[in-house]
Amino acid sequence: MDTQTIFWVLVVIAVVELFVIYGVSSAMVAMLRSDALKQKLKKADDIKKRDNESGKLTKLIAVLTILSVPSLMFGADGMNDSPFSINISNVALYFLLAFDVFLFGIILYMKNLTKTINNIGKTKEELEAKKEKKEKINFVQILTDTVPLEYEHMVETDHEYDGIRELDNNLPPWWKWGFYLSIFIGIVYLLNYHVFKTGDLQIEAYEKEMKQAEKDIQAYLKSQAMNVDENTVVTLTEAADIEAGEKLFMNYCKVCHGEKGEGLVGPNLTDRYWIYGGKINSIFKTIKYGAENGMKSWKDELNPIQIQQVASYIQSLQGTNPENAKDPQGELYIEDNATQQLTQLVDSAVADTLSKK
Repeated sequence: MDTQTIFWVLVVIAVVELFVIYGVSSAMVAMLRSDALKQKLKKADDIKKRDNESGKLTKLIAVLTILSVPSLMFGADGMNDSPFSINISNVALYFLLAFDVFLFGIILYMKNLTKTINNIGKTKEELEAKKEKKEKINFVQILTDTVPLEYEHMVETDHEYDGIRELDNNLPPWWKWGFYLSIFIGIVYLLNYHVFKTGDLQIEAYEKEMKQAEKDIQAYLKSQAMNVDENTVVTLTEAADIEAGEKLFMNYCKVCHGEKGEGLVGPNLTDRYWIYGGKINSIFKTIKYGAENGMKSWKDELNPIQIQQVASYIQSLQGTNPENAKDPQGELYIEDNATQQLTQLVDSAVADTLSKK
């Protein structure tokens, strides 16, 4: 996850926590203004007089103090009108993380204060009974937040039908937290894909995958092409391949075979006589591995495709009859009967032309 994404996730968490603090503080204000709390305070005062215990009023002062926190937080949050212009750094991330932890601590503290307010006016016996009730709660009750059987009368409603009583149980915690989590994920999804556009939507992801697949196909075809050897090589006939083969021939081969393949130190490549065979496979093999009478191996300088291009260019020189051509060497190579007949006709036509001159 990159720095931008982490930063905005922390911002979303902080905003959610601020809303929670604001909601809890609003509920506290409403609670403080209610008649029920006044009755609890009166009852707590009576208990204090009766049992000579310290009252709960000091904690209410803390409640009123903590109620000012949300307004301060929202005021501080509004100081920056352009959050998008923040230069995000590691220091900013650490600060924002610490701020989120601080807000979470405030939420926990407010939760405890709410619990304290709810316990105002309860006697020791009631508090101990409540504590004992919590101790008896098993794992299933924790997971579902249901009331034990012996305390069902506390959440019983006046709805009853055919002996079935309706209980006002709380929603299961796993359901509530799953709901909260879905809201949080929805906010992160919205920011990630539609606001800041740090993630790819389905169409964009599809287009990127298609482009990458095309690159992979081209790389695969290229790798397969490099698998050419003396057993699988074929003659290339495309003009681009012949031109590439000619350039390679001029760079590496003309020193021994001449610019037109007429032969210098090396044999003549334009006639039909070959020392090591005139088939494309044989020419490829000779270029790749070299020969006994001075022909070096070119497999370290040329890749298989380049050797195939040079061999195909050499085959295209057949019958060009350049000037100062070297005398034939090796054996006459004829690929098949049809080629042999065509060769004889060409040779006959050339002989007739020369005799007339």
